[in-house]
Amino acid sequence: MPSKNPFLENVESPNVRNTATGPQDKPSTETNKVFAVFPSPSLPPNVSIVPCESRHVSSLRRVIGTLLQVRYSDKFFGEITSDPTIASLTRVAVWHVASSAQAEGQVIGGIRARLEEKKEDGKKEIYIQTLCLLSPYRRLGIAAALLQSLIESAITRYSATSVYAHVWEENDEALEWYQNRGFTVDKQVVEGYYRKLKPDGAKVVRRRIGVGDYLRLANGSNDDRKMRS
Repeated sequence: MPSKNPFLENVESPNVRNTATGPQDKPSTETNKVFAVFPSPSLPPNVSIVPCESRHVSSLRRVIGTLLQVRYSDKFFGEITSDPTIASLTRVAVWHVASSAQAEGQVIGGIRARLEEKKEDGKKEIYIQTLCLLSPYRRLGIAAALLQSLIESAITRYSATSVYAHVWEENDEALEWYQNRGFTVDKQVVEGYYRKLKPDGAKVVRRRIGVGDYLRLANGSNDDRKMRS
């Protein structure tokens, strides 16, 4: 039986055509989720969330190969550095031996996503293809920080209106993790999404990018300016 840890399964199944793929208080309504300002995750001082550069790709590939049941193609990893859009939507978490972002570190997790445009209205949304983190480093806010970094890039670069992913239907822990971060879970199950899992269905988790996200991004920018002044 596959593990139900939220970061042990891939969120995108390569055999499926691309289709619309620390506890916190849960907003009570969809409107509240638009305006909610979710707390920014605090990281250990020796962890940094950075864009995935060429020197990180092989390490990220090993992490994904260790944790996920799907083997991604060479193209999947090559696009991280060759495709500017995908590069802007890929982050890695690096654990530094010394408490400094300048110290050489170890890639312990990552997130990769793609940009999609809705045909009906032209609005842009972000699809999370994979989010993974090695088990010794979980429950430290690192996965949440990877997600937050992705959302910030989605706002500043593409003015995206939502972010979504697929989650194995039996992975209750992962579904709860996303819900605690403002995602809603579609009731309908996408049957046959995961070929290697039984049951093989997936649920779509989706979060609207709203005013709260813009406010947090603006506040973060102000904090950065104060630190530099």
